[in-house]
Amino acid sequence: MPIQFEHVHLNCSDVGKTVRFFEESFAGKFLWRKKVGEVEISRMAVGGTHMNLYTRAPRVPDPDPAAAVIDHIAFKVDDLERFAAQLKAKGVIFVREPTSVGGGLKIAFIKGPDNLLVEIYEMKE
Repeated sequence: MPIQFEHVHLNCSDVGKTVRFFEESFAGKFLWRKKVGEVEISRMAVGGTHMNLYTRAPRVPDPDPAAAVIDHIAFKVDDLERFAAQLKAKGVIFVREPTSVGGGLKIAFIKGPDNLLVEIYEMKE
C-alpha cells in the first residue's frame, strides 16, 4: 500500500498572521477554513504539502523548538542565497544565516509565527 506524507497541524495564536507568513514567505495558498468537531481549522498548500492551522495558541507561550515534538519544518529551494535575500527584504528574522555545512548542502533557519523554527536549504549534487 503506498504511503504519502500529506499534512502537518500547527497550533497558532493568530491563524491570520500564520497564513500571511506562509503566503508572503513561501508562496503558500490558503485553501479553506471550517469547523471540524469543536476545532476550527484553516488549510493551506505550502511547498508541495498541506498545513492545517488550528485556531488555538500553543500551550507554552514563545515555545522553545528544542522542547517541542517537532523541532522544525523544512523547505528545499534551488538558490538559498537568493531566497534568503527575498525573505530578508520582507523582514523575516533569521536564526541561522545561510551556511554551507558540507556535502553540497547549504542551510538557514528562520523564525516563523509562534516561534516556529523553519529551515530552508539548498542541496547541490
